[in-house]
Amino acid sequence: MYKFFFKIFVSTIFFTNFLIAKSESNEKYCKKEINNSLNKLKLEIPKSRQPPIKEIEVIDINNDNRGEILITRDSSYGGGNCCPPEIEIIYFNSRCNPKRDNLNEFDGVWNGWKDVKFENKKDGLILSAINKGEGFGFRKLDVEIVEYLFDGESISLFAKRLKKELEAVAEIRTLNLDIDHPIGKPIQLTYDLNNDERKEIISCNYWDRWGRFSGCVIKSKSSNIMLWIFGKIFLKRKNEINLEISPKRLGVLKQKKNGWNLLVSDHDEKYFFNPVIRNYEKLKVIKN
Repeated sequence: MYKFFFKIFVSTIFFTNFLIAKSESNEKYCKKEINNSLNKLKLEIPKSRQPPIKEIEVIDINNDNRGEILITRDSSYGGGNCCPPEIEIIYFNSRCNPKRDNLNEFDGVWNGWKDVKFENKKDGLILSAINKGEGFGFRKLDVEIVEYLFDGESISLFAKRLKKELEAVAEIRTLNLDIDHPIGKPIQLTYDLNNDERKEIISCNYWDRWGRFSGCVIKSKSSNIMLWIFGKIFLKRKNEINLEISPKRLGVLKQKKNGWNLLVSDHDEKYFFNPVIRNYEKLKVIKN
């Protein structure tokens, strides 16, 4: 009886030590493979028409004790800011074998890996980013949400969907401009933003480099703007409000705050009139 328990005890100790030793050995092997892959990247010569590597990071994005290599390639290395970067990943499976994925669906992520978000799900880690269609004269409000699923062994495309727009009661879009829209000619939208029965004029210039509006201002026909500060009402002479935004779409929402309609930039960025600074500012989104 005692011999039987002794054998179990010895076997348990041996098995536990074996697993620890195997785990430590596997961890050392993984680190070696990561270093080998990094050294190969440093010596890598870009293929024809392939952008050079701009940045390399090693981060364990899914907490499996095997660091992933995040690669950013500079697509505009010839000069300027014409194109979004290309991003890749090298990851190591449970056997520490390196695998490489070009993540081709992330083709409009302008800040590279800085714009990629990670979220743990039941089936693995979701890598999500927003593709934005930008470029010379590109007026279409083309924004796509792309998600990949990473389970530690493989990466696969999980979902692609277009970003939804907030409904506006009035709006202007660069997409609706004539192709030969004269440079310097403002685009205007009139709407009574503060319910004083006098329509304000929202006026923007066109920036053809990026297909966006620029220099947007609100011209109020009222000579005074009513302010509410510290419980008292003040009248401030100011008939022009400078909007520091460059959207492809600028709209007026039905929703109001401080007596003024909210504005929407592009798909869903909201701006409200702040009477303290006498200007519109971005409405912060409170996440639960």
